[in-house]
Amino acid sequence: MQPEDLGYLTAGLRAPGRDDRLSALEALLRHASQGDRLAQQALRDIVADYRQADPEIYARALNRIEWFGNASLAGALLAALADGDYGCQAWTAAACGTLGVVAAEPLLVALLRHPDGLATASTSGPLPPRRWPESATTKHGTPCGRPCRPGSSTVSATWPVRWPASAPKSRSGSWP
Repeated sequence: MQPEDLGYLTAGLRAPGRDDRLSALEALLRHASQGDRLAQQALRDIVADYRQADPEIYARALNRIEWFGNASLAGALLAALADGDYGCQAWTAAACGTLGVVAAEPLLVALLRHPDGLATASTSGPLPPRRWPESATTKHGTPCGRPCRPGSSTVSATWPVRWPASAPKSRSGSWP
């Protein structure tokens, strides 16, 4: 990518039209996936200065953080994870997990009590297994190795439930 193309695309990220912003982001992501260092740095700049970015652009960029992320983003990700007003904690939690940001663990544990279900669910993947008590068991006493929902009375460590594809559905079509 040429520097003038980068300028055009980064200006497109601030365009008034949503479609223009998304097109510019898609182009940057495409270049970053092909190893373009200028595009990767532009995407890192979006994450580093997340408050200046449209939350949709920020969240969509984080969906592909493996193409441009590195350890330099840890501080910005921690700030965004702690920022409940911005509204992108779920995507930030997933990005912290993808990049292995160990310092995010206390914030991720705090998100387990978040009122937003998406933010709460996003913490189950990024948290390393060692954060869960070794004594965690299902209601039948067998170790499960998965996190439990705080305050759960029927099981002590099977939340979130991930039903296998072969599990029977109820008459209403939902999972049991």
